[in-house]
Amino acid sequence: MFENMNSITLEEKASYLKEGAYLVKVKSVKSSDKEEKKPKIPYVEFTVEAANGSIAKLKFQGSDSQTSEKAREIRLKIFKQFLYNCGVRDFANWVAACKETVGKKVNVCLAKRDYWTNNLDNKPEIRHVVEYKFSNPENKSIMFDVKYNKGLSQNDMRAYNEACKFANTADSEAPNDMPF
Repeated sequence: MFENMNSITLEEKASYLKEGAYLVKVKSVKSSDKEEKKPKIPYVEFTVEAANGSIAKLKFQGSDSQTSEKAREIRLKIFKQFLYNCGVRDFANWVAACKETVGKKVNVCLAKRDYWTNNLDNKPEIRHVVEYKFSNPENKSIMFDVKYNKGLSQNDMRAYNEACKFANTADSEAPNDMPF
């Protein structure tokens, strides 16, 4: 019934870093340029690993023709600061600069951001994502502060509550003439 168990390779699930400050090692980098289905806004994603083996994916958004000049400048500054904190000093070629980070250590701050969406049952629910906030060089630690986390804005909370009311109303108004 359970023959050839030696031929089966078990895979360990990766555990992900939660909000906080960590000294991490850059394990890999990928660009949205390599994806078959191109996203609306290009990005570069670094996979980093903490000493305990937990990982995080740090995504840096690029820009497109719709991105404002101010947003473009801020994104570029955040991205360059991360590369710099990883020890990169030559920024003439951004692809080479990204590849240079692999194997380097850097302190990162990860923060939790709440958002709401509809689940598979089309019911509103609040979820969260852990995102890159900022970094420091390997020799300069970071003190995490919960104020870095971002809950739903008042407008988003209002929209979520309205969606919940609508979802509950839609459920209660469903015809109840089923024979079972």
